[in-house]
Amino acid sequence: MNKKLMRFAAPFLAGSILLTGGMAAAAVDIPEYSPEKFQQAMDKLNEIQANTPAPVVFALTSALNVYINGEASVELSDEYSIGNEVTLTAPAVEGKEFAGWEIETPNGDKVLASTKPDFTLALNADADAYAVYEDTAAAQKSVVSFTSVKPVTYAGKKVMSLTATRSITAGDEVSAAGFIYTNNKLLGAELTSNQLENPDADLLTLLTDENADDTIVKVHEVTVLDNADGDWTLNLVPSDEDMRYYMISYITVNGEKIYSEPLSLTYSSMETATSDAMDVTVVQKTDDDNS
Repeated sequence: MNKKLMRFAAPFLAGSILLTGGMAAAAVDIPEYSPEKFQQAMDKLNEIQANTPAPVVFALTSALNVYINGEASVELSDEYSIGNEVTLTAPAVEGKEFAGWEIETPNGDKVLASTKPDFTLALNADADAYAVYEDTAAAQKSVVSFTSVKPVTYAGKKVMSLTATRSITAGDEVSAAGFIYTNNKLLGAELTSNQLENPDADLLTLLTDENADDTIVKVHEVTVLDNADGDWTLNLVPSDEDMRYYMISYITVNGEKIYSEPLSLTYSSMETATSDAMDVTVVQKTDDDNS
């Protein structure tokens, strides 16, 4: 038989083949072939493959999600090779000062990683990086707001106790703070309570110095001795629980008034809204004429 033919035919022949290598000779036994044995071998191979665990695939890249001043940055977010170091540079944001880079931990907390605009991060897994900004001193403005409204009892009388708080920007000069207010009894025919059920532009227009003649619209003002943050309290004694008051607080900063959002409320509405009213020290009754 031709040697080349013998190589191809060998798997299907039973018996022995004499292989010669020049100086020595050896006989190789070839198992007898049958379709049944062939199928058994294939079944065994399939069984081995079926019981072999799938190979573990390790991620070669990690996703870096970057947020600038609370907004996702398409430009800076990307995928990088595991183990690579990525340097992020916080861009300038108008009216803001860069405060630092925060990294979100696996449990969702954010931790400060750097206070420098240029921050290098070693990526070993997916990561979220946040560039945090704060208002600049120029962008911050002094503000005033109502921070507490409580129904209290003082000397046997029901008192509406309201506290306003001022937050002063460095460099601002504060000369006064106070409240402007009225109620549906004082308004009488001038303005009905129905027109002022919801604080709006009309109420803001009404509660101004121009209308504050101390008959219909009253002013309670305190002198501010420094330019620091602080608060002050107004205590009103309504003639009945359903008398509706309309009020606004203000501060005078650099010669101009800054107003809070207006309030419209009654003693009974305060009592309903405040389920656990705290004790209030009434420093001075400012309106005890049942008006």
